[in-house]
Amino acid sequence: MRAAMNRIFVGLIFFLAFSAQAIEVTFINPSFKGSPFWQEVSDIANVAASDLNISLKIIYSGGHRLLQKEQIDKLITQENKPDYVIFLPYDGTALATFNKLEQAKLPFVTLERSLSMIYK
Repeated sequence: MRAAMNRIFVGLIFFLAFSAQAIEVTFINPSFKGSPFWQEVSDIANVAASDLNISLKIIYSGGHRLLQKEQIDKLITQENKPDYVIFLPYDGTALATFNKLEQAKLPFVTLERSLSMIYK
């Protein structure tokens, strides 16, 4: 699973790099800084972003869906929004988060889950 997740993440960064120039991406890491798996994902994302000249900001939500929701709400309301947000949607807040991001016209990519997986 780790290798597949890393390939997906690098693929997403690669896709975003060719969709626009000089883009800014915020990745909301769903765990804590230093968590073995998610830190590896962040490290790979940093390397890929550097190779592709993408400005990548990583925010850690500590495995807490409500903190992630607050972080996304803050991104939506800040003056200088990123060009893309990458995050792992949580049950219970996913649909509302998707709607908020779309209303704010802030493109996003989700990791590991889709809306159909969350709302079966």
